[in-house]
Parts: sequence; structure tokens; C-alpha cells
Amino acid sequence: MKRLLACVCVLTLVAAGTAAAQSLPFSDNFDPAPLPVYQTWPGNTPNLMASDTNHPQSDGHSLRAFATNPGQWTDVYTMTTDATTAGGGVKGVVAAEVWVWDDNSVSNTAATPVNAMLAFAGNNGTATPGFGTDYAELGIISGNTASLNNWVIRVRGYDQANGTTWFDTGVARYQGFVQLEIVADALPSQGGDGLYHFFINGVDVTPTSAAYLASGKRNPATGLEWMRIGSNSSTVQDFWYDTLNVRPVPEPSSIALIGLGLVGLVGYGVRRRRRD
Repeated sequence: MKRLLACVCVLTLVAAGTAAAQSLPFSDNFDPAPLPVYQTWPGNTPNLMASDTNHPQSDGHSLRAFATNPGQWTDVYTMTTDATTAGGGVKGVVAAEVWVWDDNSVSNTAATPVNAMLAFAGNNGTATPGFGTDYAELGIISGNTASLNNWVIRVRGYDQANGTTWFDTGVARYQGFVQLEIVADALPSQGGDGLYHFFINGVDVTPTSAAYLASGKRNPATGLEWMRIGSNSSTVQDFWYDTLNVRPVPEPSSIALIGLGLVGLVGYGVRRRRRD
């Protein structure tokens, strides 16, 4: 029995060690108020989003991004404890999902900008989030070159010389809740394809074009540091966010270690039964 407990302890340490450097997994249903861990995105008139009882997806509260011009309403979550370390951040698989209520009562035009999104941003060696390394976004974005009234993808990471690249998901806005998810696969050095994958209401909308395969790659020199929701620019329409989840996926090596530990437990149990 002591050996069995020792094996269990080893497994626990292996699993805990995998995520010890990360403040993940993380979730928030904003009920009755958001957790006190968010920071704003730098820019003009930054504000944290506010708890609201309109359009809750679960429980009784949601998080409201107010219509404002100029200004911004964003909540940014730091995913690791090494934000000030250059090259830090999450290099393995990380996924973020959130539900967003869109009234879809205002068309997104140059005169009436509408903005809402879910995004990842890469580590830049400081405690201040920005566009300096990686960036991946799924949202309704004013001024984009893909589609103003469809949900669009913006990536800017692997090749900074190419700047921002836009892609149309083909999913139109509608009144109601939409589920957004971004999955950043692990870097090739960690056994992944190094690409961002995008989902709307559980459907994969990741582009398959050569242009995306060239520009949708994660930056191999750094990890992802921040997750953000809201808007960092003017918007004439309110949006409501709810049921936020950010989660890591164990690296293959960690899974293998856990698997070996389980095999050891099974083997120990068989030997014990034979002796008994």
C-alpha cells in the first residue's frame, strides 16, 4: 500500500509540475462580478469591462463591453508567471473560448465602427501586453480588409515583415450568443503544427489557403502570454461576454510520463494480487 501511495504521489507531482509555471487552467463566469485578475489593453481611455445582468449565458451575470468613441473596454488575462522573461509564455497547446452576445443592430461601417473579439497575444518580455510578437484574433473588426459584417480572423506572428493578415470566416453576424474559440497548437519543437485554429459555435473555420499556412504560424521564438476579450478601439455597439475558459493541453512528454506511471500502478497491482 505504501508503494502504491508513493506512485500516486509521483504521478501527482509530474502532473502538477507540468502546469506549475502557468496560471492555467483559468475560467470565469463573471457571476456576480469578474475575478480581480484582469488588466486593460494599453491605449486611449482604457477601461475594464463591467459586470451586467443583461444577456447572461450562465448564472445571472455577464461582462459588458460598452459602446464608446473614443476608448476601449477590454479584459486581459496573463496566462503565465513569466511575463517579464523574454521568450517566456505558453509554448505548448493552449485554448481559449468565450460566449459573446451580439445585438447585431448596427452595421459595421466606416461611420459606425463595431468591434468585439477574443484574442491571444505573445510574450514580449514585459508586463504590458501588445502586438510585438504573436497575435491571433477572432472577431468583428472595423476597418479590416476581409469582411466588415462577418466574423474575421487576424494573425500577426511568424513573419512580422508581412504585418497583419486578415481572413474571412464566412460566418455572418446574427442577434444572439456566438461561441468563439481559438486553439494555438504547440510549436513544432513541442510536437505541434505551430498554427492557430479557430472555431465558431464548435465549427472549425480555420483557413486552409496557402496564404494562411504561411501567415497563421505561431512565433517560434516566444510563447503566448495574454488572452483578451473586448475591444481596443471605438465601437458603437455594446457586446456581452460570458463563460470564459482558458486551458492548457499537456505536452506529449508529460502525457507519456503520466502513462508510464499508470502502467507502473497497473503492474504493481497485478504483482500484488499474485502474491496475495
